[in-house]
Parts: sequence; structure tokens; C-alpha cells
Amino acid sequence: DSERLRLEAYHKLSAASGERGSRAQLDAILAELEDRYGAAPEPVKNLIAVTELRQQANRLGLKDFNVLGLQAKLQPVDLTESEQVRIASLYLGTKYLQSAQTLLITAPRDENFEPLRDTAIIQWAWGLLAKVFSNTESSKNDQA
Repeated sequence: DSERLRLEAYHKLSAASGERGSRAQLDAILAELEDRYGAAPEPVKNLIAVTELRQQANRLGLKDFNVLGLQAKLQPVDLTESEQVRIASLYLGTKYLQSAQTLLITAPRDENFEPLRDTAIIQWAWGLLAKVFSNTESSKNDQA
């Protein structure tokens, strides 16, 4: 039964991750989980935060936005030459594949030279979206 309830929670989060999803939906899901199971542990809070990040990525028109290891991939991204130069100056090692509309950015490491994890990578990803889409009204600059 707990497996069914866990899958139900994942389904609700997935449904809320679209461009029309809202923070209010996520707060309601978190409140339901906490009502059912008690205070949410950090991994659950991170899952809610990642879902909110997905909402924003969807609002920005991204079909693919992931950070694996030391590389972030955003697609589709249509950048002018000046935007490419600006982003490359902000993030060393940036690669832009114009024909595939794919932006590859090297993710930062922590003080032990390990890939960022949990809250740190989520915050970095918010900042990345804000900087890449700085001229987009729906950019969430206050999260940077």
C-alpha cells in the first residue's frame, strides 16, 4: 500500500510540473504529504523544489533541461550571437549547438571538487535559467 501511495505522490508532482503548474499546487501536495506522513525530510523538499524548477523550464519552452554530473543541458534554446557570447563569458566551457538548439554548460563543483548536489544544484539551476533567459519576462530573476 505504501508503494501505491508513493506512486500517487509522484504522479501528482508530475502533473504539477507543467508550464501551468503553480507553487500553490506544490504547497498543497507538500501539505498533504506532511499531513499523511509528518514533517517532510530534505529529499522530499528537494523533490518539490525540482518540480518547481521544471515548471519554470516548461514556461520558458524547454523540452529538455537536466543537470547530470558536471554538465547542464538545455533544449531548445535559440540564442543570438551576442547572447552566445554573453553566456560563454558567464559560464566557461559553454557549448552551443545551433543546429540542434542545444546549450551545454559546465556545472560547478563544491569545495571538494565534487558535483553540486541537492539544494546547491537546484539554486545554481535557478540562477542558470535566470541568466540564460534574462531577457524573458517569465524569467524568475528573484531566484538567482
